[in-house]
Amino acid sequence: TSFQSIAKVLSLLRMSNHISRGRFAKQVQITANVGRADEYFDVRANQIQSLQDGDLLTLNLKNESESAIDVTVLYVDGEYGITAMYPAEEGDANRIEAGGSDWLELELYAEASATERLVVIAVEAQPNTMMRDFSFLAQPRLPRTRGNKTSLYDLFLDAGLSVKVPETTRGAKKSRRHSSQSLMKVFSWKIAPKQNEKNKGIRG
Repeated sequence: TSFQSIAKVLSLLRMSNHISRGRFAKQVQITANVGRADEYFDVRANQIQSLQDGDLLTLNLKNESESAIDVTVLYVDGEYGITAMYPAEEGDANRIEAGGSDWLELELYAEASATERLVVIAVEAQPNTMMRDFSFLAQPRLPRTRGNKTSLYDLFLDAGLSVKVPETTRGAKKSRRHSSQSLMKVFSWKIAPKQNEKNKGIRG
């Protein structure tokens, strides 16, 4: 079960390398910045940022395309847990109409020295269809391992555990003419814990 949980996270992260980065990616703006006291700076996707306990991370979503988009935001913690942050509750609207925008603010807390991530998935919404929500990918975090700081899970991650992305149906290629365009961005960071404070995780 633990390895299945790890494989799901690794597969999800690697999916970002297979998602289209064409015109749709330029029309859907997904940016993040951090506020710390009176200081603000950008958080770049696909890089591990060094953040601090108590930082406020703001995710900005802007749809400049001609179609509505459905957005799912997943928080991946250092123990391979996945939590749906947007939509926050089951049944909440996660569709951003053409020309619309939305934002999400997270307050970050020290969580040891593990890498944490925010995975943003945006999918073009077809007219008169139900919203697409990837919150079903959520899973509980794995229990912390005792002993050496470098766990077996970390060794597998460092070794690049091979997780294949499912291919299209055999015998025929799926036409892209009527398929929805999609975009995935991953924001990663590590937080330096404050001294004499217990680990608290993330709160949104």
